[in-house]
Amino acid sequence: MFNPRKCKFVAGSDAELGLYGNRLEKVESFVYLGVDMNETGALWSQHFERRRRLATTALKMLKSFGFHGYGLGERTNLMAYKAIIRPALEFGLTVMPPIKAVLKMLDRAQVSFLRQMFTLPQNASGVALRVMCALPSFT
Repeated sequence: MFNPRKCKFVAGSDAELGLYGNRLEKVESFVYLGVDMNETGALWSQHFERRRRLATTALKMLKSFGFHGYGLGERTNLMAYKAIIRPALEFGLTVMPPIKAVLKMLDRAQVSFLRQMFTLPQNASGVALRVMCALPSFT
C-alpha cells in the first residue's frame, strides 16, 4: 500500500495523477532510493554535489570531536574517513556512468577532506595523500 502524501510524480506534460482519490504532487525532480532523479533519469552532478555537502557536514562534526591533526591519531582519523566520509561520497557511484566532471569533483573533495583531517596545508600533494592512506582515486 502506498501513502499518497509521500508520493510524487515527474512528467513533461500538464498531466494530473491521483492515488486512492488523492491528487499527487507534480515535481521537477526528486530523490529516489537516495539518487536525484528527474523525467530524463538520474541527475548525477546534482546527486554527487548533495553527497559532497553531506560529507562536508560529517567532516565538520568529526573535526569537532577531535578528528584532526592536533587531536586523535592519524590511524584513527583515517579509519573515520574510510568508515564515514568516503562512503558518503561514494553512494551511487557503482551505478553512475563514468562522468569525468563528477569524478574530478569527488577527487578534489577527497583530497580537501584528507588535508583537513590531517591538518595539512592546501598545497599538500593529493596523490601522495592518497598513496599514504591507501585510498583509490575516483578518476
